[in-house]
Amino acid sequence: MSSRYELFINLLEITGEYFLHAAHETVQYLCQQMDTHSSEDYDINKDCLTRELWDIAKRLESAEKIAGTAAEFHNLAVEYARMDWESVSCMIIEKAMKLPHCEQDIDLMADYLKYCIAPGKMEKGLKIYNKLLEIDISRWNWRAFSFTIDFMLASCDQNGFQKKDILALADKFIRRISGSEEPYISKAAVYAAYNDRESEQRILLEALQQTGFRHTKIHLRLADLYFAQGDYETALLHATSAYNNASAPQPMISSSYVYSLAGLCRISIFFNAAPDEQQAMLEETYKQIRKELDCASKVDRTPAYQEFKRQWGFFQTRFPLQGSYEFG
Repeated sequence: MSSRYELFINLLEITGEYFLHAAHETVQYLCQQMDTHSSEDYDINKDCLTRELWDIAKRLESAEKIAGTAAEFHNLAVEYARMDWESVSCMIIEKAMKLPHCEQDIDLMADYLKYCIAPGKMEKGLKIYNKLLEIDISRWNWRAFSFTIDFMLASCDQNGFQKKDILALADKFIRRISGSEEPYISKAAVYAAYNDRESEQRILLEALQQTGFRHTKIHLRLADLYFAQGDYETALLHATSAYNNASAPQPMISSSYVYSLAGLCRISIFFNAAPDEQQAMLEETYKQIRKELDCASKVDRTPAYQEFKRQWGFFQTRFPLQGSYEFG
């Protein structure tokens, strides 16, 4: 039993009250421990941490006295969603919305529309969607627009949402929420859902002309599109722009993914170059790929990272550099 979990349980049993702030801090700590891969008995620790995380959630589900705000419910739901435990996140929000001070909270309603998709809680999601529509759209924030669009796209067949209606909401998002790339990402996602890659690319390129906000996610999506088209030079430009623009300490994108994508672009560019060009490019290519592989390995390792690492192994075998070394 972890000491942090034990402290939380003791607090709950002594006071008889479920403190959301304490629960969030405990869950956040346990999640950080789940991400630690250095322990020799990692699998045992992971099983223990998983049981503790489940227990904290179940105790909330049965709690009669809860101390906390709508924002603290949101924070707790986010922590579970980061582990892909969306069903738990849904339970947390359902619990919150039974309370008078949370039942009309826009962020919680929007959160539910996002989290209900993976566990298939679409019927409940539709009820929340209709409830959110009762709130004047002038009060909506970026999360309400973005997650509503996600919900409409995920349930368009089931609930009869039309492309034109989803695009109309995306246009309202662009008009009402300035200083953010999120409205453009959402509109691009609508086109992507309907396999309209040309329109998706067009709206993303238009967004790059807008000022006053970072274009991190836009660059990353464009990098994906150009990579799929085989335009590795342009894809690399957007991938490097994405990781150079990513904010810290909470990056807006998966750092592992974008560094891996940039590295895969460099490998593809090198393979497509003429032999004399390859010789001139080799040392700089090694230098940049080593940097990107190192950066990708320091954060959550995505499938793209595994592919990057595999391709890098082939690359070093085929194009060895004097004094080169491999990353673990």
